[in-house]
Amino acid sequence: MPKSDFLIDISRSVSRAGSGPATGIDRVERAYIDHALDLEGDHKFISRALGGFALLDKAGMTEFLTYLDGDADWENPDLLSRLGLRQPKQQQQAEATLRRSSIALSPKITLSHVLSRHLRGGFWYLNVGHTNQAGTVLSQIRQAGASGLAIMVHDTIPLSHPQTTRPGTPAKFARQLEGALNHADLMICNSRDTAIHLARFQADRGTDVKSVVCPLGIDPVDVDHRPSPTPEFVALGTLEPRKNHMLLLDVWKALAESGTPPKLHIVGRRGWNNEAFFTRLDASPLKNRSIVEHSDLPDPDLWPLIARSRALLFPTIAEGFGLPLLEALQIGTPVLASDLPVFHELAGDVPTYLSPKSPEEWVAAIRELVDTPRSIAGFDAPRWPAHFALLHKTLEQVGCSILTAGDQI
Repeated sequence: MPKSDFLIDISRSVSRAGSGPATGIDRVERAYIDHALDLEGDHKFISRALGGFALLDKAGMTEFLTYLDGDADWENPDLLSRLGLRQPKQQQQAEATLRRSSIALSPKITLSHVLSRHLRGGFWYLNVGHTNQAGTVLSQIRQAGASGLAIMVHDTIPLSHPQTTRPGTPAKFARQLEGALNHADLMICNSRDTAIHLARFQADRGTDVKSVVCPLGIDPVDVDHRPSPTPEFVALGTLEPRKNHMLLLDVWKALAESGTPPKLHIVGRRGWNNEAFFTRLDASPLKNRSIVEHSDLPDPDLWPLIARSRALLFPTIAEGFGLPLLEALQIGTPVLASDLPVFHELAGDVPTYLSPKSPEEWVAAIRELVDTPRSIAGFDAPRWPAHFALLHKTLEQVGCSILTAGDQI
């Protein structure tokens, strides 16, 4: 079977440049970038940018990562970047650097022609960033000679829990997912739970695109769980309604009424549709004493915080996966989590499962950990090599053979 090259979409990574610590989806797209760079073969990378698209080879991608990782200063905005008056300066700099690192630039209308000049026919397009999935773009990628398009679905929460999203998001998400299904040869699901929801969506619309469950991996963290003498707890995630931080305010209010509460670290950027929570948090007499809000916390500060906490608190209403849960467990930190099917799928009976609607259950579980700290030993965290091994096996079943280091070029 002829070996296929990848065309990895990096639009999310470019759009998120300078936006603070990486989100879960950011980490997934980065894992795919790193994987493609490690593989043998002439893999390419594409990003949407103002005025069209930029195409990078491995050398250009490696160069761009030095800027993305903060090892080099971004280029000054170029003329095209300065036309994007609504873009923040960091985004203008990132796109200017992207263009300088590219091997080709293309307006949208000529994308298929530009790609066909730089990629061998039979390549596979991979999009795992929940962005740049317009039907016109996917059609042109196909016209450029792609043998297949594989698109990852991280969740269908805008459809299952529309009340937790921005106005207009559910309809937009449905259109995007329908477009992906109209063009994709393979849908990659991060969990069985996501695959079940995707199957329901397909059944409602009469589509039948092949899907595969490839559980995400996490990177090893070199830090051990050592609970601090003064009890601390941490909640990690964007401050949006779905994450259910309001329950934690109820819990800490109850803990404060019966004595001195432990410290709660709320880590995450302020999101959308959550003004009631922000108002209550800012007015709480516990803020900056027992409750500390961290908007941006880089990994070198985040991992030690999780390691010294009595538990990660995850009272979320809905998730497609749950990277924080796995990351805490691999460190050895206990997790108090909502009783969701996807968490049982990922971690079995290792976390303590509680109702996301019962502050009383959370108060009791937290008091127990305050009195008796414990650690999680021997949790077998999923790793990226297993994810990519399963992905490659599935791609081979649908006609995509990938060149690895052991193959002869």
